[in-house]
Amino acid sequence: MSNVARGEAALVRFTHRQRGLFTVAQARAAGISDTTRRRRVAARAYEEIAPGVLRLAATKPIDWLDRLAAEGLSTGAIAAGWSAAALFGLADPPRLPELIVPRGRRNLDRAAVRSTIQLPASDIVHIRGLRATSPMRTTILCADRLDVAASAELISKAATRHLLRVTWLERRAAELVNPARPGARRVLDAIALLHPDLARARNDWEASMLDLARRYGLADPEVNFRIVVDSQVRFLDLAWPPAKVFAEFDGYLPHVESREVFDDERQRQNALVDAGWLPFRVTSTTLRDQPGKEFGRIARAIRRRSPAAAELPLSHQAATGGGSVGQRAL
Repeated sequence: MSNVARGEAALVRFTHRQRGLFTVAQARAAGISDTTRRRRVAARAYEEIAPGVLRLAATKPIDWLDRLAAEGLSTGAIAAGWSAAALFGLADPPRLPELIVPRGRRNLDRAAVRSTIQLPASDIVHIRGLRATSPMRTTILCADRLDVAASAELISKAATRHLLRVTWLERRAAELVNPARPGARRVLDAIALLHPDLARARNDWEASMLDLARRYGLADPEVNFRIVVDSQVRFLDLAWPPAKVFAEFDGYLPHVESREVFDDERQRQNALVDAGWLPFRVTSTTLRDQPGKEFGRIARAIRRRSPAAAELPLSHQAATGGGSVGQRAL
């Protein structure tokens, strides 16, 4: 067996998981010199698909997945925007691949490669053998070029296909709101349009929690409190920072959840607990049916952790769990 044949046999360990593609660095690692590679390209034994990315000559036409994989290998970027939406079956593939990289690694010669400051591991998934932005991040990126109505349609399609959970998409969009990211704000507007009950329930829930805090003699909580944990910006629905206690609204939308969102939510809470925060998860139903019992736990935790957080004694009504909070359940 010739040196070239041995090298090409060694390339299989790369090509079998890269849609038949290999990089110049991988060719070198397999023992194929740059001179040999250039000769093989000139002889059309190799075909260059993207700068620094090749495949063995084949009769199979290059499709959009091959092109996307090649651009990813060439730039180190991951599929994003409408390319990622196509991977999830939410849209047709775009004419040119769309990819994204963390800021500082951008290849400025590639118009299709965007950059971002925030690209945590929770925003990256593997699908069809490629790395791509998660359904949540993909939806937010696609909304950059959609109006609110079209964004709502995209969210609805992703939700009904069990690709994301709307309540968590809302939270992730809130974390990414920035003038440079119009899609994040558009997603929030679209969710309000698509699920008006969700926005109404959140407003009722916040008002009820503020009322209960005052009845228990506690300081008003911070609403949508911004905090950085594990180098990520997060937002807490309601927080009492001096006591490091926070409460989260858990709306019920049964048809929407995905593995990466599930994992990110647990990692988020673990990071907050590790940073000394005490979480409480409150639903509209429990707050409506047993407001004193549910909020009592929160009040006791705040008092234990920060005695100065409350100066007034518990009212008899709050202490006995009396009263009711009108709240519509999702």
